[in-house]
Amino acid sequence: EAAAAIHPNNQVRVLRALEHYRATGKKLSEQKAESLPPEKPYRSLILGLDFPDRATLYRRIDLRVDKMLDAGLLDEAKLVYEAELVWQNRETYRTAAQAIGYKEFFPYFEGVASLEACTDKLKQASRNYAKRQLTWFRRQNDAVWLYLDEEDVTERACTLVRAFLHNEE
Repeated sequence: EAAAAIHPNNQVRVLRALEHYRATGKKLSEQKAESLPPEKPYRSLILGLDFPDRATLYRRIDLRVDKMLDAGLLDEAKLVYEAELVWQNRETYRTAAQAIGYKEFFPYFEGVASLEACTDKLKQASRNYAKRQLTWFRRQNDAVWLYLDEEDVTERACTLVRAFLHNEE
């Protein structure tokens, strides 16, 4: 069951599933089923934010990357890159070095890609991540989706929150 749900190239999740089975003798799906309470222990309101036009979202992401660069992202990425070189055999910066926003600039620091190409790669990686997030959140059946380009989005969100809080049991 886990193999069907995990992409074969996702070595971290494949290894985790195998380690879990070897250590416990139970499949991850069995553990998950056993760990879920018979009913939800709390009420929640999930507000999802999106744009009806994907191009608008992608333009906003590109603008955010530009602002992050203006605010010093390149210097921060260089710090992670240099630390990764110095501490290759240690875990100090392993997660940061894999995070979106740093690793895309490593080819620039190595002199094998232009800053523009690396920036474009970061923008694409950020757009891909946003798409994965939206896909994940859309599986939340009880989510209420709000579109950020609507004039009354803040008012609508406040109305939904007030109604949710008013209906507490």
